[in-house]
Amino acid sequence: MFQNFWGNSETSRTALKNRFNHTNLNHNMEQTEKLENTLQNGTEKVTVDREVAAMMDDEEAARIAVAAVDELAEKDQQIAVLQEELGQMKDMLTRQVADFQNYRRRMEQESSRQKQFGREEVLVGFLEVYDDFRRSMDAAEKVEAQAQSQPAFNALKSGVALIFENFGKQLSRLSVEAIPAVGHPFDENLHEALMQQPAPEGTESGIVLMELQTGYKIGDRVIRHAKVIVAA
Repeated sequence: MFQNFWGNSETSRTALKNRFNHTNLNHNMEQTEKLENTLQNGTEKVTVDREVAAMMDDEEAARIAVAAVDELAEKDQQIAVLQEELGQMKDMLTRQVADFQNYRRRMEQESSRQKQFGREEVLVGFLEVYDDFRRSMDAAEKVEAQAQSQPAFNALKSGVALIFENFGKQLSRLSVEAIPAVGHPFDENLHEALMQQPAPEGTESGIVLMELQTGYKIGDRVIRHAKVIVAA
């Protein structure tokens, strides 16, 4: 029976064999096509991954560049702030130095004035003594006319005159000068008018007629005004 089947079915066996071979060929072709598709898809995937990676690298580089620019801008702003603060500190220091120099100059001037005032105060006291010597000399000259024969008086007068002269030299050495008064126009900056008298004939009003106490000055600074009588 089987023999008859196979014997009678040679054609069938051939057809079956051809069908099997065709099936295998189709299967192989499908596998080959799938493999080709897989390879193609893999290549495309690799290409896409590379493009994505390149894009990500570009974005990262751009992000880093933007961050660097922002950081530089922030640093520039900080530098500008520091430069402004430095300029303000320089200005403040310059003003402080100028203030200190002005203060030192004022202190030097004040010290000089204090020394000058101290010297003037001492000199005013000496001037009182000098006035006493002057009055003594005036009185001695009046007595001398009446007592020329008295040797003791003459010796005393000579001693007082010597002291008076030396006193005047010391005042001159200290730049102390007598203020001109009699015959000069009255000057309130130099003179102190104690009284007025009618002007004598030929004398203008405002002229100093008499000096009651000599005034003195050092340079342009008056240390004692001259006490005078002025023509009315």
